[in-house]
Amino acid sequence: MADSRHKITALHAIVGTLHRCYVFSPDNRDALTQSVTSYAAKLLKRADQCRAACAASHLAWQDTPSVPAAGGEEDAGGAAAAAAARQPPVRDAQKVMAGLKRALKVVAAAKQQRAASARVGSKGRAGGGQHLPLYLEIVNHYLYYLSKGVESMSTGVVQQLLELVASELAQHEADIDADTRAYWEATKRHIQHQKHQPKGVAGEGDDLQDKYGALQI
Repeated sequence: MADSRHKITALHAIVGTLHRCYVFSPDNRDALTQSVTSYAAKLLKRADQCRAACAASHLAWQDTPSVPAAGGEEDAGGAAAAAAARQPPVRDAQKVMAGLKRALKVVAAAKQQRAASARVGSKGRAGGGQHLPLYLEIVNHYLYYLSKGVESMSTGVVQQLLELVASELAQHEADIDADTRAYWEATKRHIQHQKHQPKGVAGEGDDLQDKYGALQI
């Protein structure tokens, strides 16, 4: 594909499809996942690399497919459940964390690059807050995996990232646009909401109230 936007759209479509596939052997799935991860790292823009790395992390953690009633379009869900019975959902916490760490490294590199541009004065003020929305997207992926019960995604790990993001937001207060500010506020509201969820809502893993209760924002 010549158009980079089409490539990105196709990559995310592939990730979404593979995430719902339960028919591949471990070796075949690893090969496909590695291909997606490698392609994501080759995207031109760092923002696209970051988002693709986050998306690819979902290939390492599949949901258990529900078993719908027979008939109609829901038969596809039943087929997925039957396939999952033969090939269990992928649950690899280390690969999840590796993908999210790649995303964080991409954001850090983008931040350093813009800081270097600002120092040499090649573009005047470099808009130091442009990496902030990416940090917020990563935070929300962390929260998703916390809710899913990923073993390596402890409240301590999430808290460290929340503190990093809060520090970055404070440092670049003057550069925060309205969308980024609204995104951060929505993220904080989500955390507060989950703290007050009744016991047992989480489904898989621990209770949401216990998971989110320790988070400080």
